[in-house]
Amino acid sequence: MNFYDALVTLFPVDEAPTDNNFPRWMPEDGIYGPFIPTGMERVKLALELAECKPGDHVLDLGCGDGRFCVTALASFGASSATGIDSDSEKSPYLFFPHPSLTKMPLKTSATPTFLQGDIRDAHIKPAVIDPSITILIAFLTPEFSSDFRDILIHHHDRGCRIVAVTFDLANPGCNGVNGLWVYEKDHK
Repeated sequence: MNFYDALVTLFPVDEAPTDNNFPRWMPEDGIYGPFIPTGMERVKLALELAECKPGDHVLDLGCGDGRFCVTALASFGASSATGIDSDSEKSPYLFFPHPSLTKMPLKTSATPTFLQGDIRDAHIKPAVIDPSITILIAFLTPEFSSDFRDILIHHHDRGCRIVAVTFDLANPGCNGVNGLWVYEKDHK
């Protein structure tokens, strides 16, 4: 089994339809979105578009089962990955390295950090505004980008790469591929 296949076995392939996620959005999901697992091909593409590499520090807001964090570390060699999710039932359950990955050539020995709570909570906020973050994953609704615009702009302005999956954050200076949006400050 190759490394990618091992990651796919860890995470169920239950990707939402690309044309419209909202039929799966239930009122109890809250205003920032339901847990809709992202297929591993899109996780990989999103991290490639963000140019994830050793030395990067990844923050995934609304991390669900943690697949972006685990992939950023194990496959791309990021230095750290923190996932935050408000739903304790859907928060990450993985212990890293997972037994099916122990024989694979991992790109890092780092382990992901997972926090449960609202990003506005006092115990979560330091992770959200951490100046070492180089890639921020925001797999959330347009309401999130509106409510947390200041946080997103803060990270963008200091050079953090922001990846939005499915939802365009309405910024004309980004590049989008196949429903994935990457925002990066122009350093030219």
